Amino acid sequence: MLRCLIGCFQPRSLRHSLKDFACNMVAHPVKGLPLLSALLLGFFSILSQTLIVRALLSVFSGNELIIGLVLSLWIAFTSAGSIICLRLKPERFTIALGFALSGPLVQVLLALSWYVYPLSGLSFGEVIPLYKSMFFIVILLFPLCFIYGALFPLVVRYFSLSPSFVYGLESLGAFLAGGTFSLFFAGTVPDRLLVLFLSLFSMALSVWIAGRRVLLPLIVIPLVMHIFLPDSTKEVMAGQIVQRDYSKEGEVIITEREGQKNLYVSGKHLFSFPEPRSEEILTHIPVLFSRPDRVLIIGGSPLLALKFRSYSSSRVTYLQFNKRVLELTLKELKERQRSLFKESSWLRPVTEDARAYLKRTDELYDIIILNSAFPTTASLNRFYTMEFFRLVKKHLSSEGVFCLSLMAVPGYMSEEMALANSTIYRTVKSIFPHVRITSMEYALLLASTRPIGLNQKRLDTLFKAPSLSLRYLDSSIIEDMFSPLKRERFERLLLEGRQLNTDRHPVSYLYNVLLWAETHGGGWMKLVLKNPLISLLMIVLLLGLVVLSTACSVRKAEASVLFSIGFTTLSVVTLSAFVYQSIRGYIYEMIGLLTALYMLGSALGAIGIERLGNAKRRLPVILSLFILLLGMYLFFSKTEAGLWLFVFLFGVMGGALFGVSTAAIERVEIAYALDLSGAFFGALTVTLFLFPLFGLNYTVGFLVYLNLLSLLLVLKRGIKRGI
Repeated sequence: MLRCLIGCFQPRSLRHSLKDFACNMVAHPVKGLPLLSALLLGFFSILSQTLIVRALLSVFSGNELIIGLVLSLWIAFTSAGSIICLRLKPERFTIALGFALSGPLVQVLLALSWYVYPLSGLSFGEVIPLYKSMFFIVILLFPLCFIYGALFPLVVRYFSLSPSFVYGLESLGAFLAGGTFSLFFAGTVPDRLLVLFLSLFSMALSVWIAGRRVLLPLIVIPLVMHIFLPDSTKEVMAGQIVQRDYSKEGEVIITEREGQKNLYVSGKHLFSFPEPRSEEILTHIPVLFSRPDRVLIIGGSPLLALKFRSYSSSRVTYLQFNKRVLELTLKELKERQRSLFKESSWLRPVTEDARAYLKRTDELYDIIILNSAFPTTASLNRFYTMEFFRLVKKHLSSEGVFCLSLMAVPGYMSEEMALANSTIYRTVKSIFPHVRITSMEYALLLASTRPIGLNQKRLDTLFKAPSLSLRYLDSSIIEDMFSPLKRERFERLLLEGRQLNTDRHPVSYLYNVLLWAETHGGGWMKLVLKNPLISLLMIVLLLGLVVLSTACSVRKAEASVLFSIGFTTLSVVTLSAFVYQSIRGYIYEMIGLLTALYMLGSALGAIGIERLGNAKRRLPVILSLFILLLGMYLFFSKTEAGLWLFVFLFGVMGGALFGVSTAAIERVEIAYALDLSGAFFGALTVTLFLFPLFGLNYTVGFLVYLNLLSLLLVLKRGIKRGI
C-alpha cells in the first residue's frame, strides 16, 4: 500500500540488508532497533487489520461486503498518513508515540465497535444504512490507519533506511502476522486477548524506541484498558449472553431471551431453539412425500434431528459445519435431549462442511433437509447455489425429496426479498425437474427427480399415529399450506425473477446491497437493476475516460498504468476474499494471510524489478504479462491452492509494474495519489457494484479491459518515441 515510495532512493542490496539485519539483532540489539521497528510495523498493522475486519464482520451481521469497505478505507487513510507526514521532521519521540498509541487504539475500537447500533438509533439485527455504515467505519479506522501510515516515512527518514528495504521488511512482518494468526491463533485465542498482547508489545517497543526507562510503567496501560473497557457486545445484543467462544469460522455467541436461545456466528443469526412449531413442520411435511428411512439434515438446531425418533425406521445424519456450534448448543439442551443426541444408534452427528461431506460420501438419502439460515451472507449462500444443488441431487434416492425454506412472509413481499426468493426458486428448478412449493406464509420448497404429490396414506397416518404427538400441525395448516390459490400466487411472484444463484455470481451480495439501498430510498439501485447492461456500459466508459484523462493530465502513459494497477490489485484482493468464502464457507481466519501474501509478493516484485536496472523499457512486456495473469484468475480461483498462488503471483507482478511506472513519474506525490485513488475506487466499485450485480466473470473482464486500455496508451507512447 506504500509502493509509491519505492524507487525514490537507491535500495541497498537485499541480500546484504537481510544479513545486516540478522547480525545486528543478534550482536547489537540497539543497532537492530530500526530494522525491528520496520518489521513490527508490518506485523502490528496486518494483525490490527485482521482483528478489526473480524470484529466489524460480527457487528454488521456477517455481511462480507464490509471487507471491501474496510480495505478501501484502510489504504486511503494509511496513505494519507504517509503523505502528510512526509513533510514532518522525523524524531525518535514521534515514532515512539505512534507505536504507543496504535495498540490502545485497537483495544478501544474493538471494545466500542458494537455501539454503532445505539448511535444509529437501531437495535441489533436491523440493517444500518450504507451511508451510516461508511461514516462509522471512517470514524473507527481513521486514527489508527493514519498512525500506521505516518510511521512508515518516519521510520525511513529517522533511521536513514531505504524505503524499498523498509517496505520489504514491513511486508515480511505482515506476512508473518497473517500466517501466525491464521495457523495458530484463529479459533483458539480470543480476539480481546490477542489485542491485549498486540497493545502490550507495541507499548514495549515504544518504550524501547524512546530509550527512557522512566517510561516503563506505561506498559501497564493496555492491562488497565483490558480490565476497564466495556464489552459493547454484551450491552447491544438482544438477550443475555449465555455462551461465547471462538472458532475458525467466527465468534460463536448464544443468547437467551424469554426462554428461547439464539445462536450467532460472526454476528449472523443461524438458528433459534427450541422452536417446536417450525421443527414439527420441517420434520413431518417432507415425510408426506417420501419415506423417512434415510434422512440427512444440513445445519440448524439439533432438536430437529431428535424429532425423527418418532419414526422407528429413520436413520438420521445430522451435519453441522462448526464443531464449536454443536458443542455449545448441546450444552444448552436438557440432559435427556443431550443424552438422546449423543447415544442414539439411529442418529449420527457429523461436524463437517456439507459440500465436503457430499463430495466424499456415496450414501443416498430419502429425505434431505437444508435447515440453514437464509443466504444473506456468502458463507450461507454456498448452500443455495446450482453447484450445491447438483451435489444434493446426486445423493437423493430414486424416491427421495429435498426440502428447504425460503423467506416466509404473511402478505407483502419486499423487492429485495422477492429477488432472493425467486433466485433460489429458479436455481432449484434449473437442477430438479419436479419442484413443489407451499404458500408464502410457510415458504417451504420441495424438489425431487420424480413427480411429487401428497401421499394420502401418509397424511392419514400423520394425524392418527399417537407416537408422533403433534402439537401444532393439523389438517387446517396442511390445507392452508397447500392451498392451490395461495401456491399459485406465490409461484407467480417467484417466476418474476430471472437470475440464477451460482458460486461465481452469489445472490447474497446483491441482496445486501439492496438492503443497504432500501434503508435510504434505494432509487439509484433499483434503476441500476432494471438497466444492468446500460449501467455496466456507463461505468466502462466513465473509468475508461478516467484512465485516459490521467495519462493526459500528467503527460505520461505510466500515469494510466498506476491508476489501473491500483484499481486492479485491491479489486483482486477483495474479490479473492469473496471467492474464498464460496470455496471454504468462511474467511474469518484467513483475512490477514490473504492480504499479507499479496503484500509479500508486491514487495518482492518491486525490489526485484529495481535490481534488474533499466526496467522502463520492459513496461509493455510486464503489463502484458500482468493482463495475461489477470485473465487466468477465473482458472486459478476454482481451488483454494490456486487462489493462494494467484494472490502471491499477482502481488509480484503488481509490485514490479509499480516499480517500473513510478520511476517515470518525476513527482512522487502524484504517483502516490494515482495509485491511492485507483485502489480506493477499485475496492468500492467491485464491492458495491460490479461483483454484486454482474458476478466474477464480468468483473474480471472489466479489470482486463481497464488494463488493456493502459497497455494501448503505453504502446502508443512507445511507437511515437520509436521505442
